This record gives sequence, C-alpha cells and structure tokens, in this order.
Amino acid sequence: FYLVLLLRPPNAPEFPKDELDSLGEGHMANIRRLHDEGKLLKAGPTEDHSGRDVRGIFILTTNSLETAQKWVGTDPLIQKGRLVAEYMKWYVQKGSLK
Repeated sequence: FYLVLLLRPPNAPEFPKDELDSLGEGHMANIRRLHDEGKLLKAGPTEDHSGRDVRGIFILTTNSLETAQKWVGTDPLIQKGRLVAEYMKWYVQKGSLK
C-alpha cells in the first residue's frame, strides 16, 4: 500500500468560493472513482496536530510510487496546487486490511 498525506501548502492558491466548491466536488468524485476502480482502499480528512496542515489521507492499493503519483495526480485539488501529496510506502500484514 501507499499512504498519501494531503497537505495544504503555505503558498496554496486562493480561489473564489464557487470555484473552491467545484474543486471540492471534483475531489470527492475522484475519490469515489478511485475507490470504485479498486485503487483507493480508504480516504478521509484528518485533524492535524503536527502544524503541517495535513488535510487528509489516501491509502492506495499499489506497491509502485509512480502508480500512486499517477492516481493522486488525477485529483483536481492536486492539479490546481491547493493540496500537495507526500508518499509513504506502507507495509502491513497481508489480509489485515479490508
């Protein structure tokens, strides 16, 4: 698996509310699509206490960094620079996640 942290960068571009709403809808649609395709095991927002402005996580069902980057790159908030991704390969016991 790849664990992906979705962070708001300090220099994140600002958008009008209607455009942010549209980007948010696209973000959620992309999450549903990746899940339906079996690429995304889990996703969700986070309450970050690290001071890094981590907004959410993805758990992707791949062992390839390049594939994880490709899948995350389809997210409209990533494409617009409103979020950036950090990638960590995550080793868990086979069959322990459902």
